[in-house]
This record gives sequence, C-alpha cells and structure tokens, in this order.
Amino acid sequence: MPLAGVSVSIRGFDLVTVTDEDGYYLFDDLFTGKYRLTCSKQGYQVPPEQTAEITADNTSIEIDFSLVVAEAANAA
Repeated sequence: MPLAGVSVSIRGFDLVTVTDEDGYYLFDDLFTGKYRLTCSKQGYQVPPEQTAEITADNTSIEIDFSLVVAEAANAA
C-alpha cells in the first residue's frame, strides 16, 4: 500500500525527498553511478537500504521500500 510522507535520502549526499500521496518520490539530475537509498517515517521500522544504479541507458529507475509499523516489528 502506498505511503505518503516517507523521507527518502541518498546516503553520502545531502539529498532528501518525500513521497507523495501515491507513495512516489523523485530525485532529479543524478549523475551515472551507484547510489544507496534509505527511507524513514516516524512510527515505522527503518527498512534495509537499497542500491540503485543510474546508467546512460537507464536514467529512470524504480526502487520500492516496504515499511512495517514499529509496534508490529517489535512484537514479532
């Protein structure tokens, strides 16, 4: 289920964006290379970071995160 208001950042860079009401986010003008993305939202467990690779042939990619409510994560 899409989640709005999730902060998504690129590790090692001062780049942060927030998901919209449909759960989408966008980083503009990235150079080719590998990036490590993380996300967070209050009340949710922080998921593992994801790696994205931008290439000359692949300038638009989709990286999905799955967030779990913090209480549910602690109860498991």
